[in-house]
Amino acid sequence: MLACRQVLAPVMKQTVEEFRDVSLRDIEEKCIEGNPYVGAVPVDAGLTNDVWTELPLGGLPQKIHGLQNESNEHKEGRVTFDVLFYARVPKTGRRIKLIINIEAQRAKEDYPMAKRAFYYGCRLISSQKGREFKNDHYEEICKVYTIWICFYVPKQHSTIAHYEFKETVDKGDFHEARENYDLLHVTMIYIGKDEKKSRLMEFLYTIFLENITAEQKAQKLKEKFGMQIDDGLRKGMNRMCNLSDGLVQDAELNTTQKIIRNLLKKGMNLSFISEVTGWTVEQVRAFIESQGLTPVQG
Repeated sequence: MLACRQVLAPVMKQTVEEFRDVSLRDIEEKCIEGNPYVGAVPVDAGLTNDVWTELPLGGLPQKIHGLQNESNEHKEGRVTFDVLFYARVPKTGRRIKLIINIEAQRAKEDYPMAKRAFYYGCRLISSQKGREFKNDHYEEICKVYTIWICFYVPKQHSTIAHYEFKETVDKGDFHEARENYDLLHVTMIYIGKDEKKSRLMEFLYTIFLENITAEQKAQKLKEKFGMQIDDGLRKGMNRMCNLSDGLVQDAELNTTQKIIRNLLKKGMNLSFISEVTGWTVEQVRAFIESQGLTPVQG
């Protein structure tokens, strides 16, 4: 679904400064560049991701394919991007090319997600040498946006947070042109239960998390958000309904596992933990041992 132009356009309009004053239709049909690659799994260099079927939309593919979404660095391993594409936007008589990366994050990790987002963004900047510019022509570096949509419900309310480079002059009156340092913008979107406070949040919540049928989902997106629903998108809705069920189950599982760890730290035995969580003693024991911990008998 994140590969759909109708989904990308509202996200870009809300989070990418250069598109704030551009219509959703123009973003869909004119600004998202021709053939970016899209894929949530590693893709061998030179191969096109064919997971999604191309569907016509005003002469453009509904799902976008193109730009290699795998960055390889010598002895650094492999990084795979969920959705990666070029975009152009009119400004001051010329067109500015941006590289936009959108990531979907299902569950909270043990490390700060913002650091991972900056790492992805930096890789997208450094990988431009040899592709976007050669030799010392650093003036040709494209600005990078990396946008992370986190489907797990955080402790805080729904949040859209932006991080970027800014100039601070301690002494003197010299100022660098903004386009020379404004090269990386990170946006973190956390969808909480108060999603209706933001139209974008409600839009994303409806697509990915709301526990309604695929037909209800399609009808709401059509009536409230003006999406054009075709057979391909309906199939996507069915997938999203399955995903939303899985996300709820994941959230419940993660919560229960955290409770087990906390109770174990307090010295609670297997029987007590089983009673609190509703898991069987055998399930509790298996989880504790899988974590390399020792259960308290009883």
